[in-house]
Amino acid sequence: MPVPAWPGVGECRDRTVFGSAPPNIPGMPIVTVTMARGRSYEQKKRMAEEIAGTVSRVLGVPPERVTILIHELEKENIAIAGTLLSEQQK
Repeated sequence: MPVPAWPGVGECRDRTVFGSAPPNIPGMPIVTVTMARGRSYEQKKRMAEEIAGTVSRVLGVPPERVTILIHELEKENIAIAGTLLSEQQK
């Protein structure tokens, strides 16, 4: 399968196409947020709305074209200054 020639499109080893941006709007923004698990649905919803609005205004793209990926990590998988978040005082 040929891989489309526009930014934001990649190819896995098995030739599967991923990240397919529409050819008429190349390189649409994808924002990845990685954070500790524990925020509420409402907090994540508000964060996504704020990020989409800011990216839309700054880059001049429609907000519906902004993709936001939220990755949540357990606190035992994040360390600051060598100390796991799960071991820090609350």
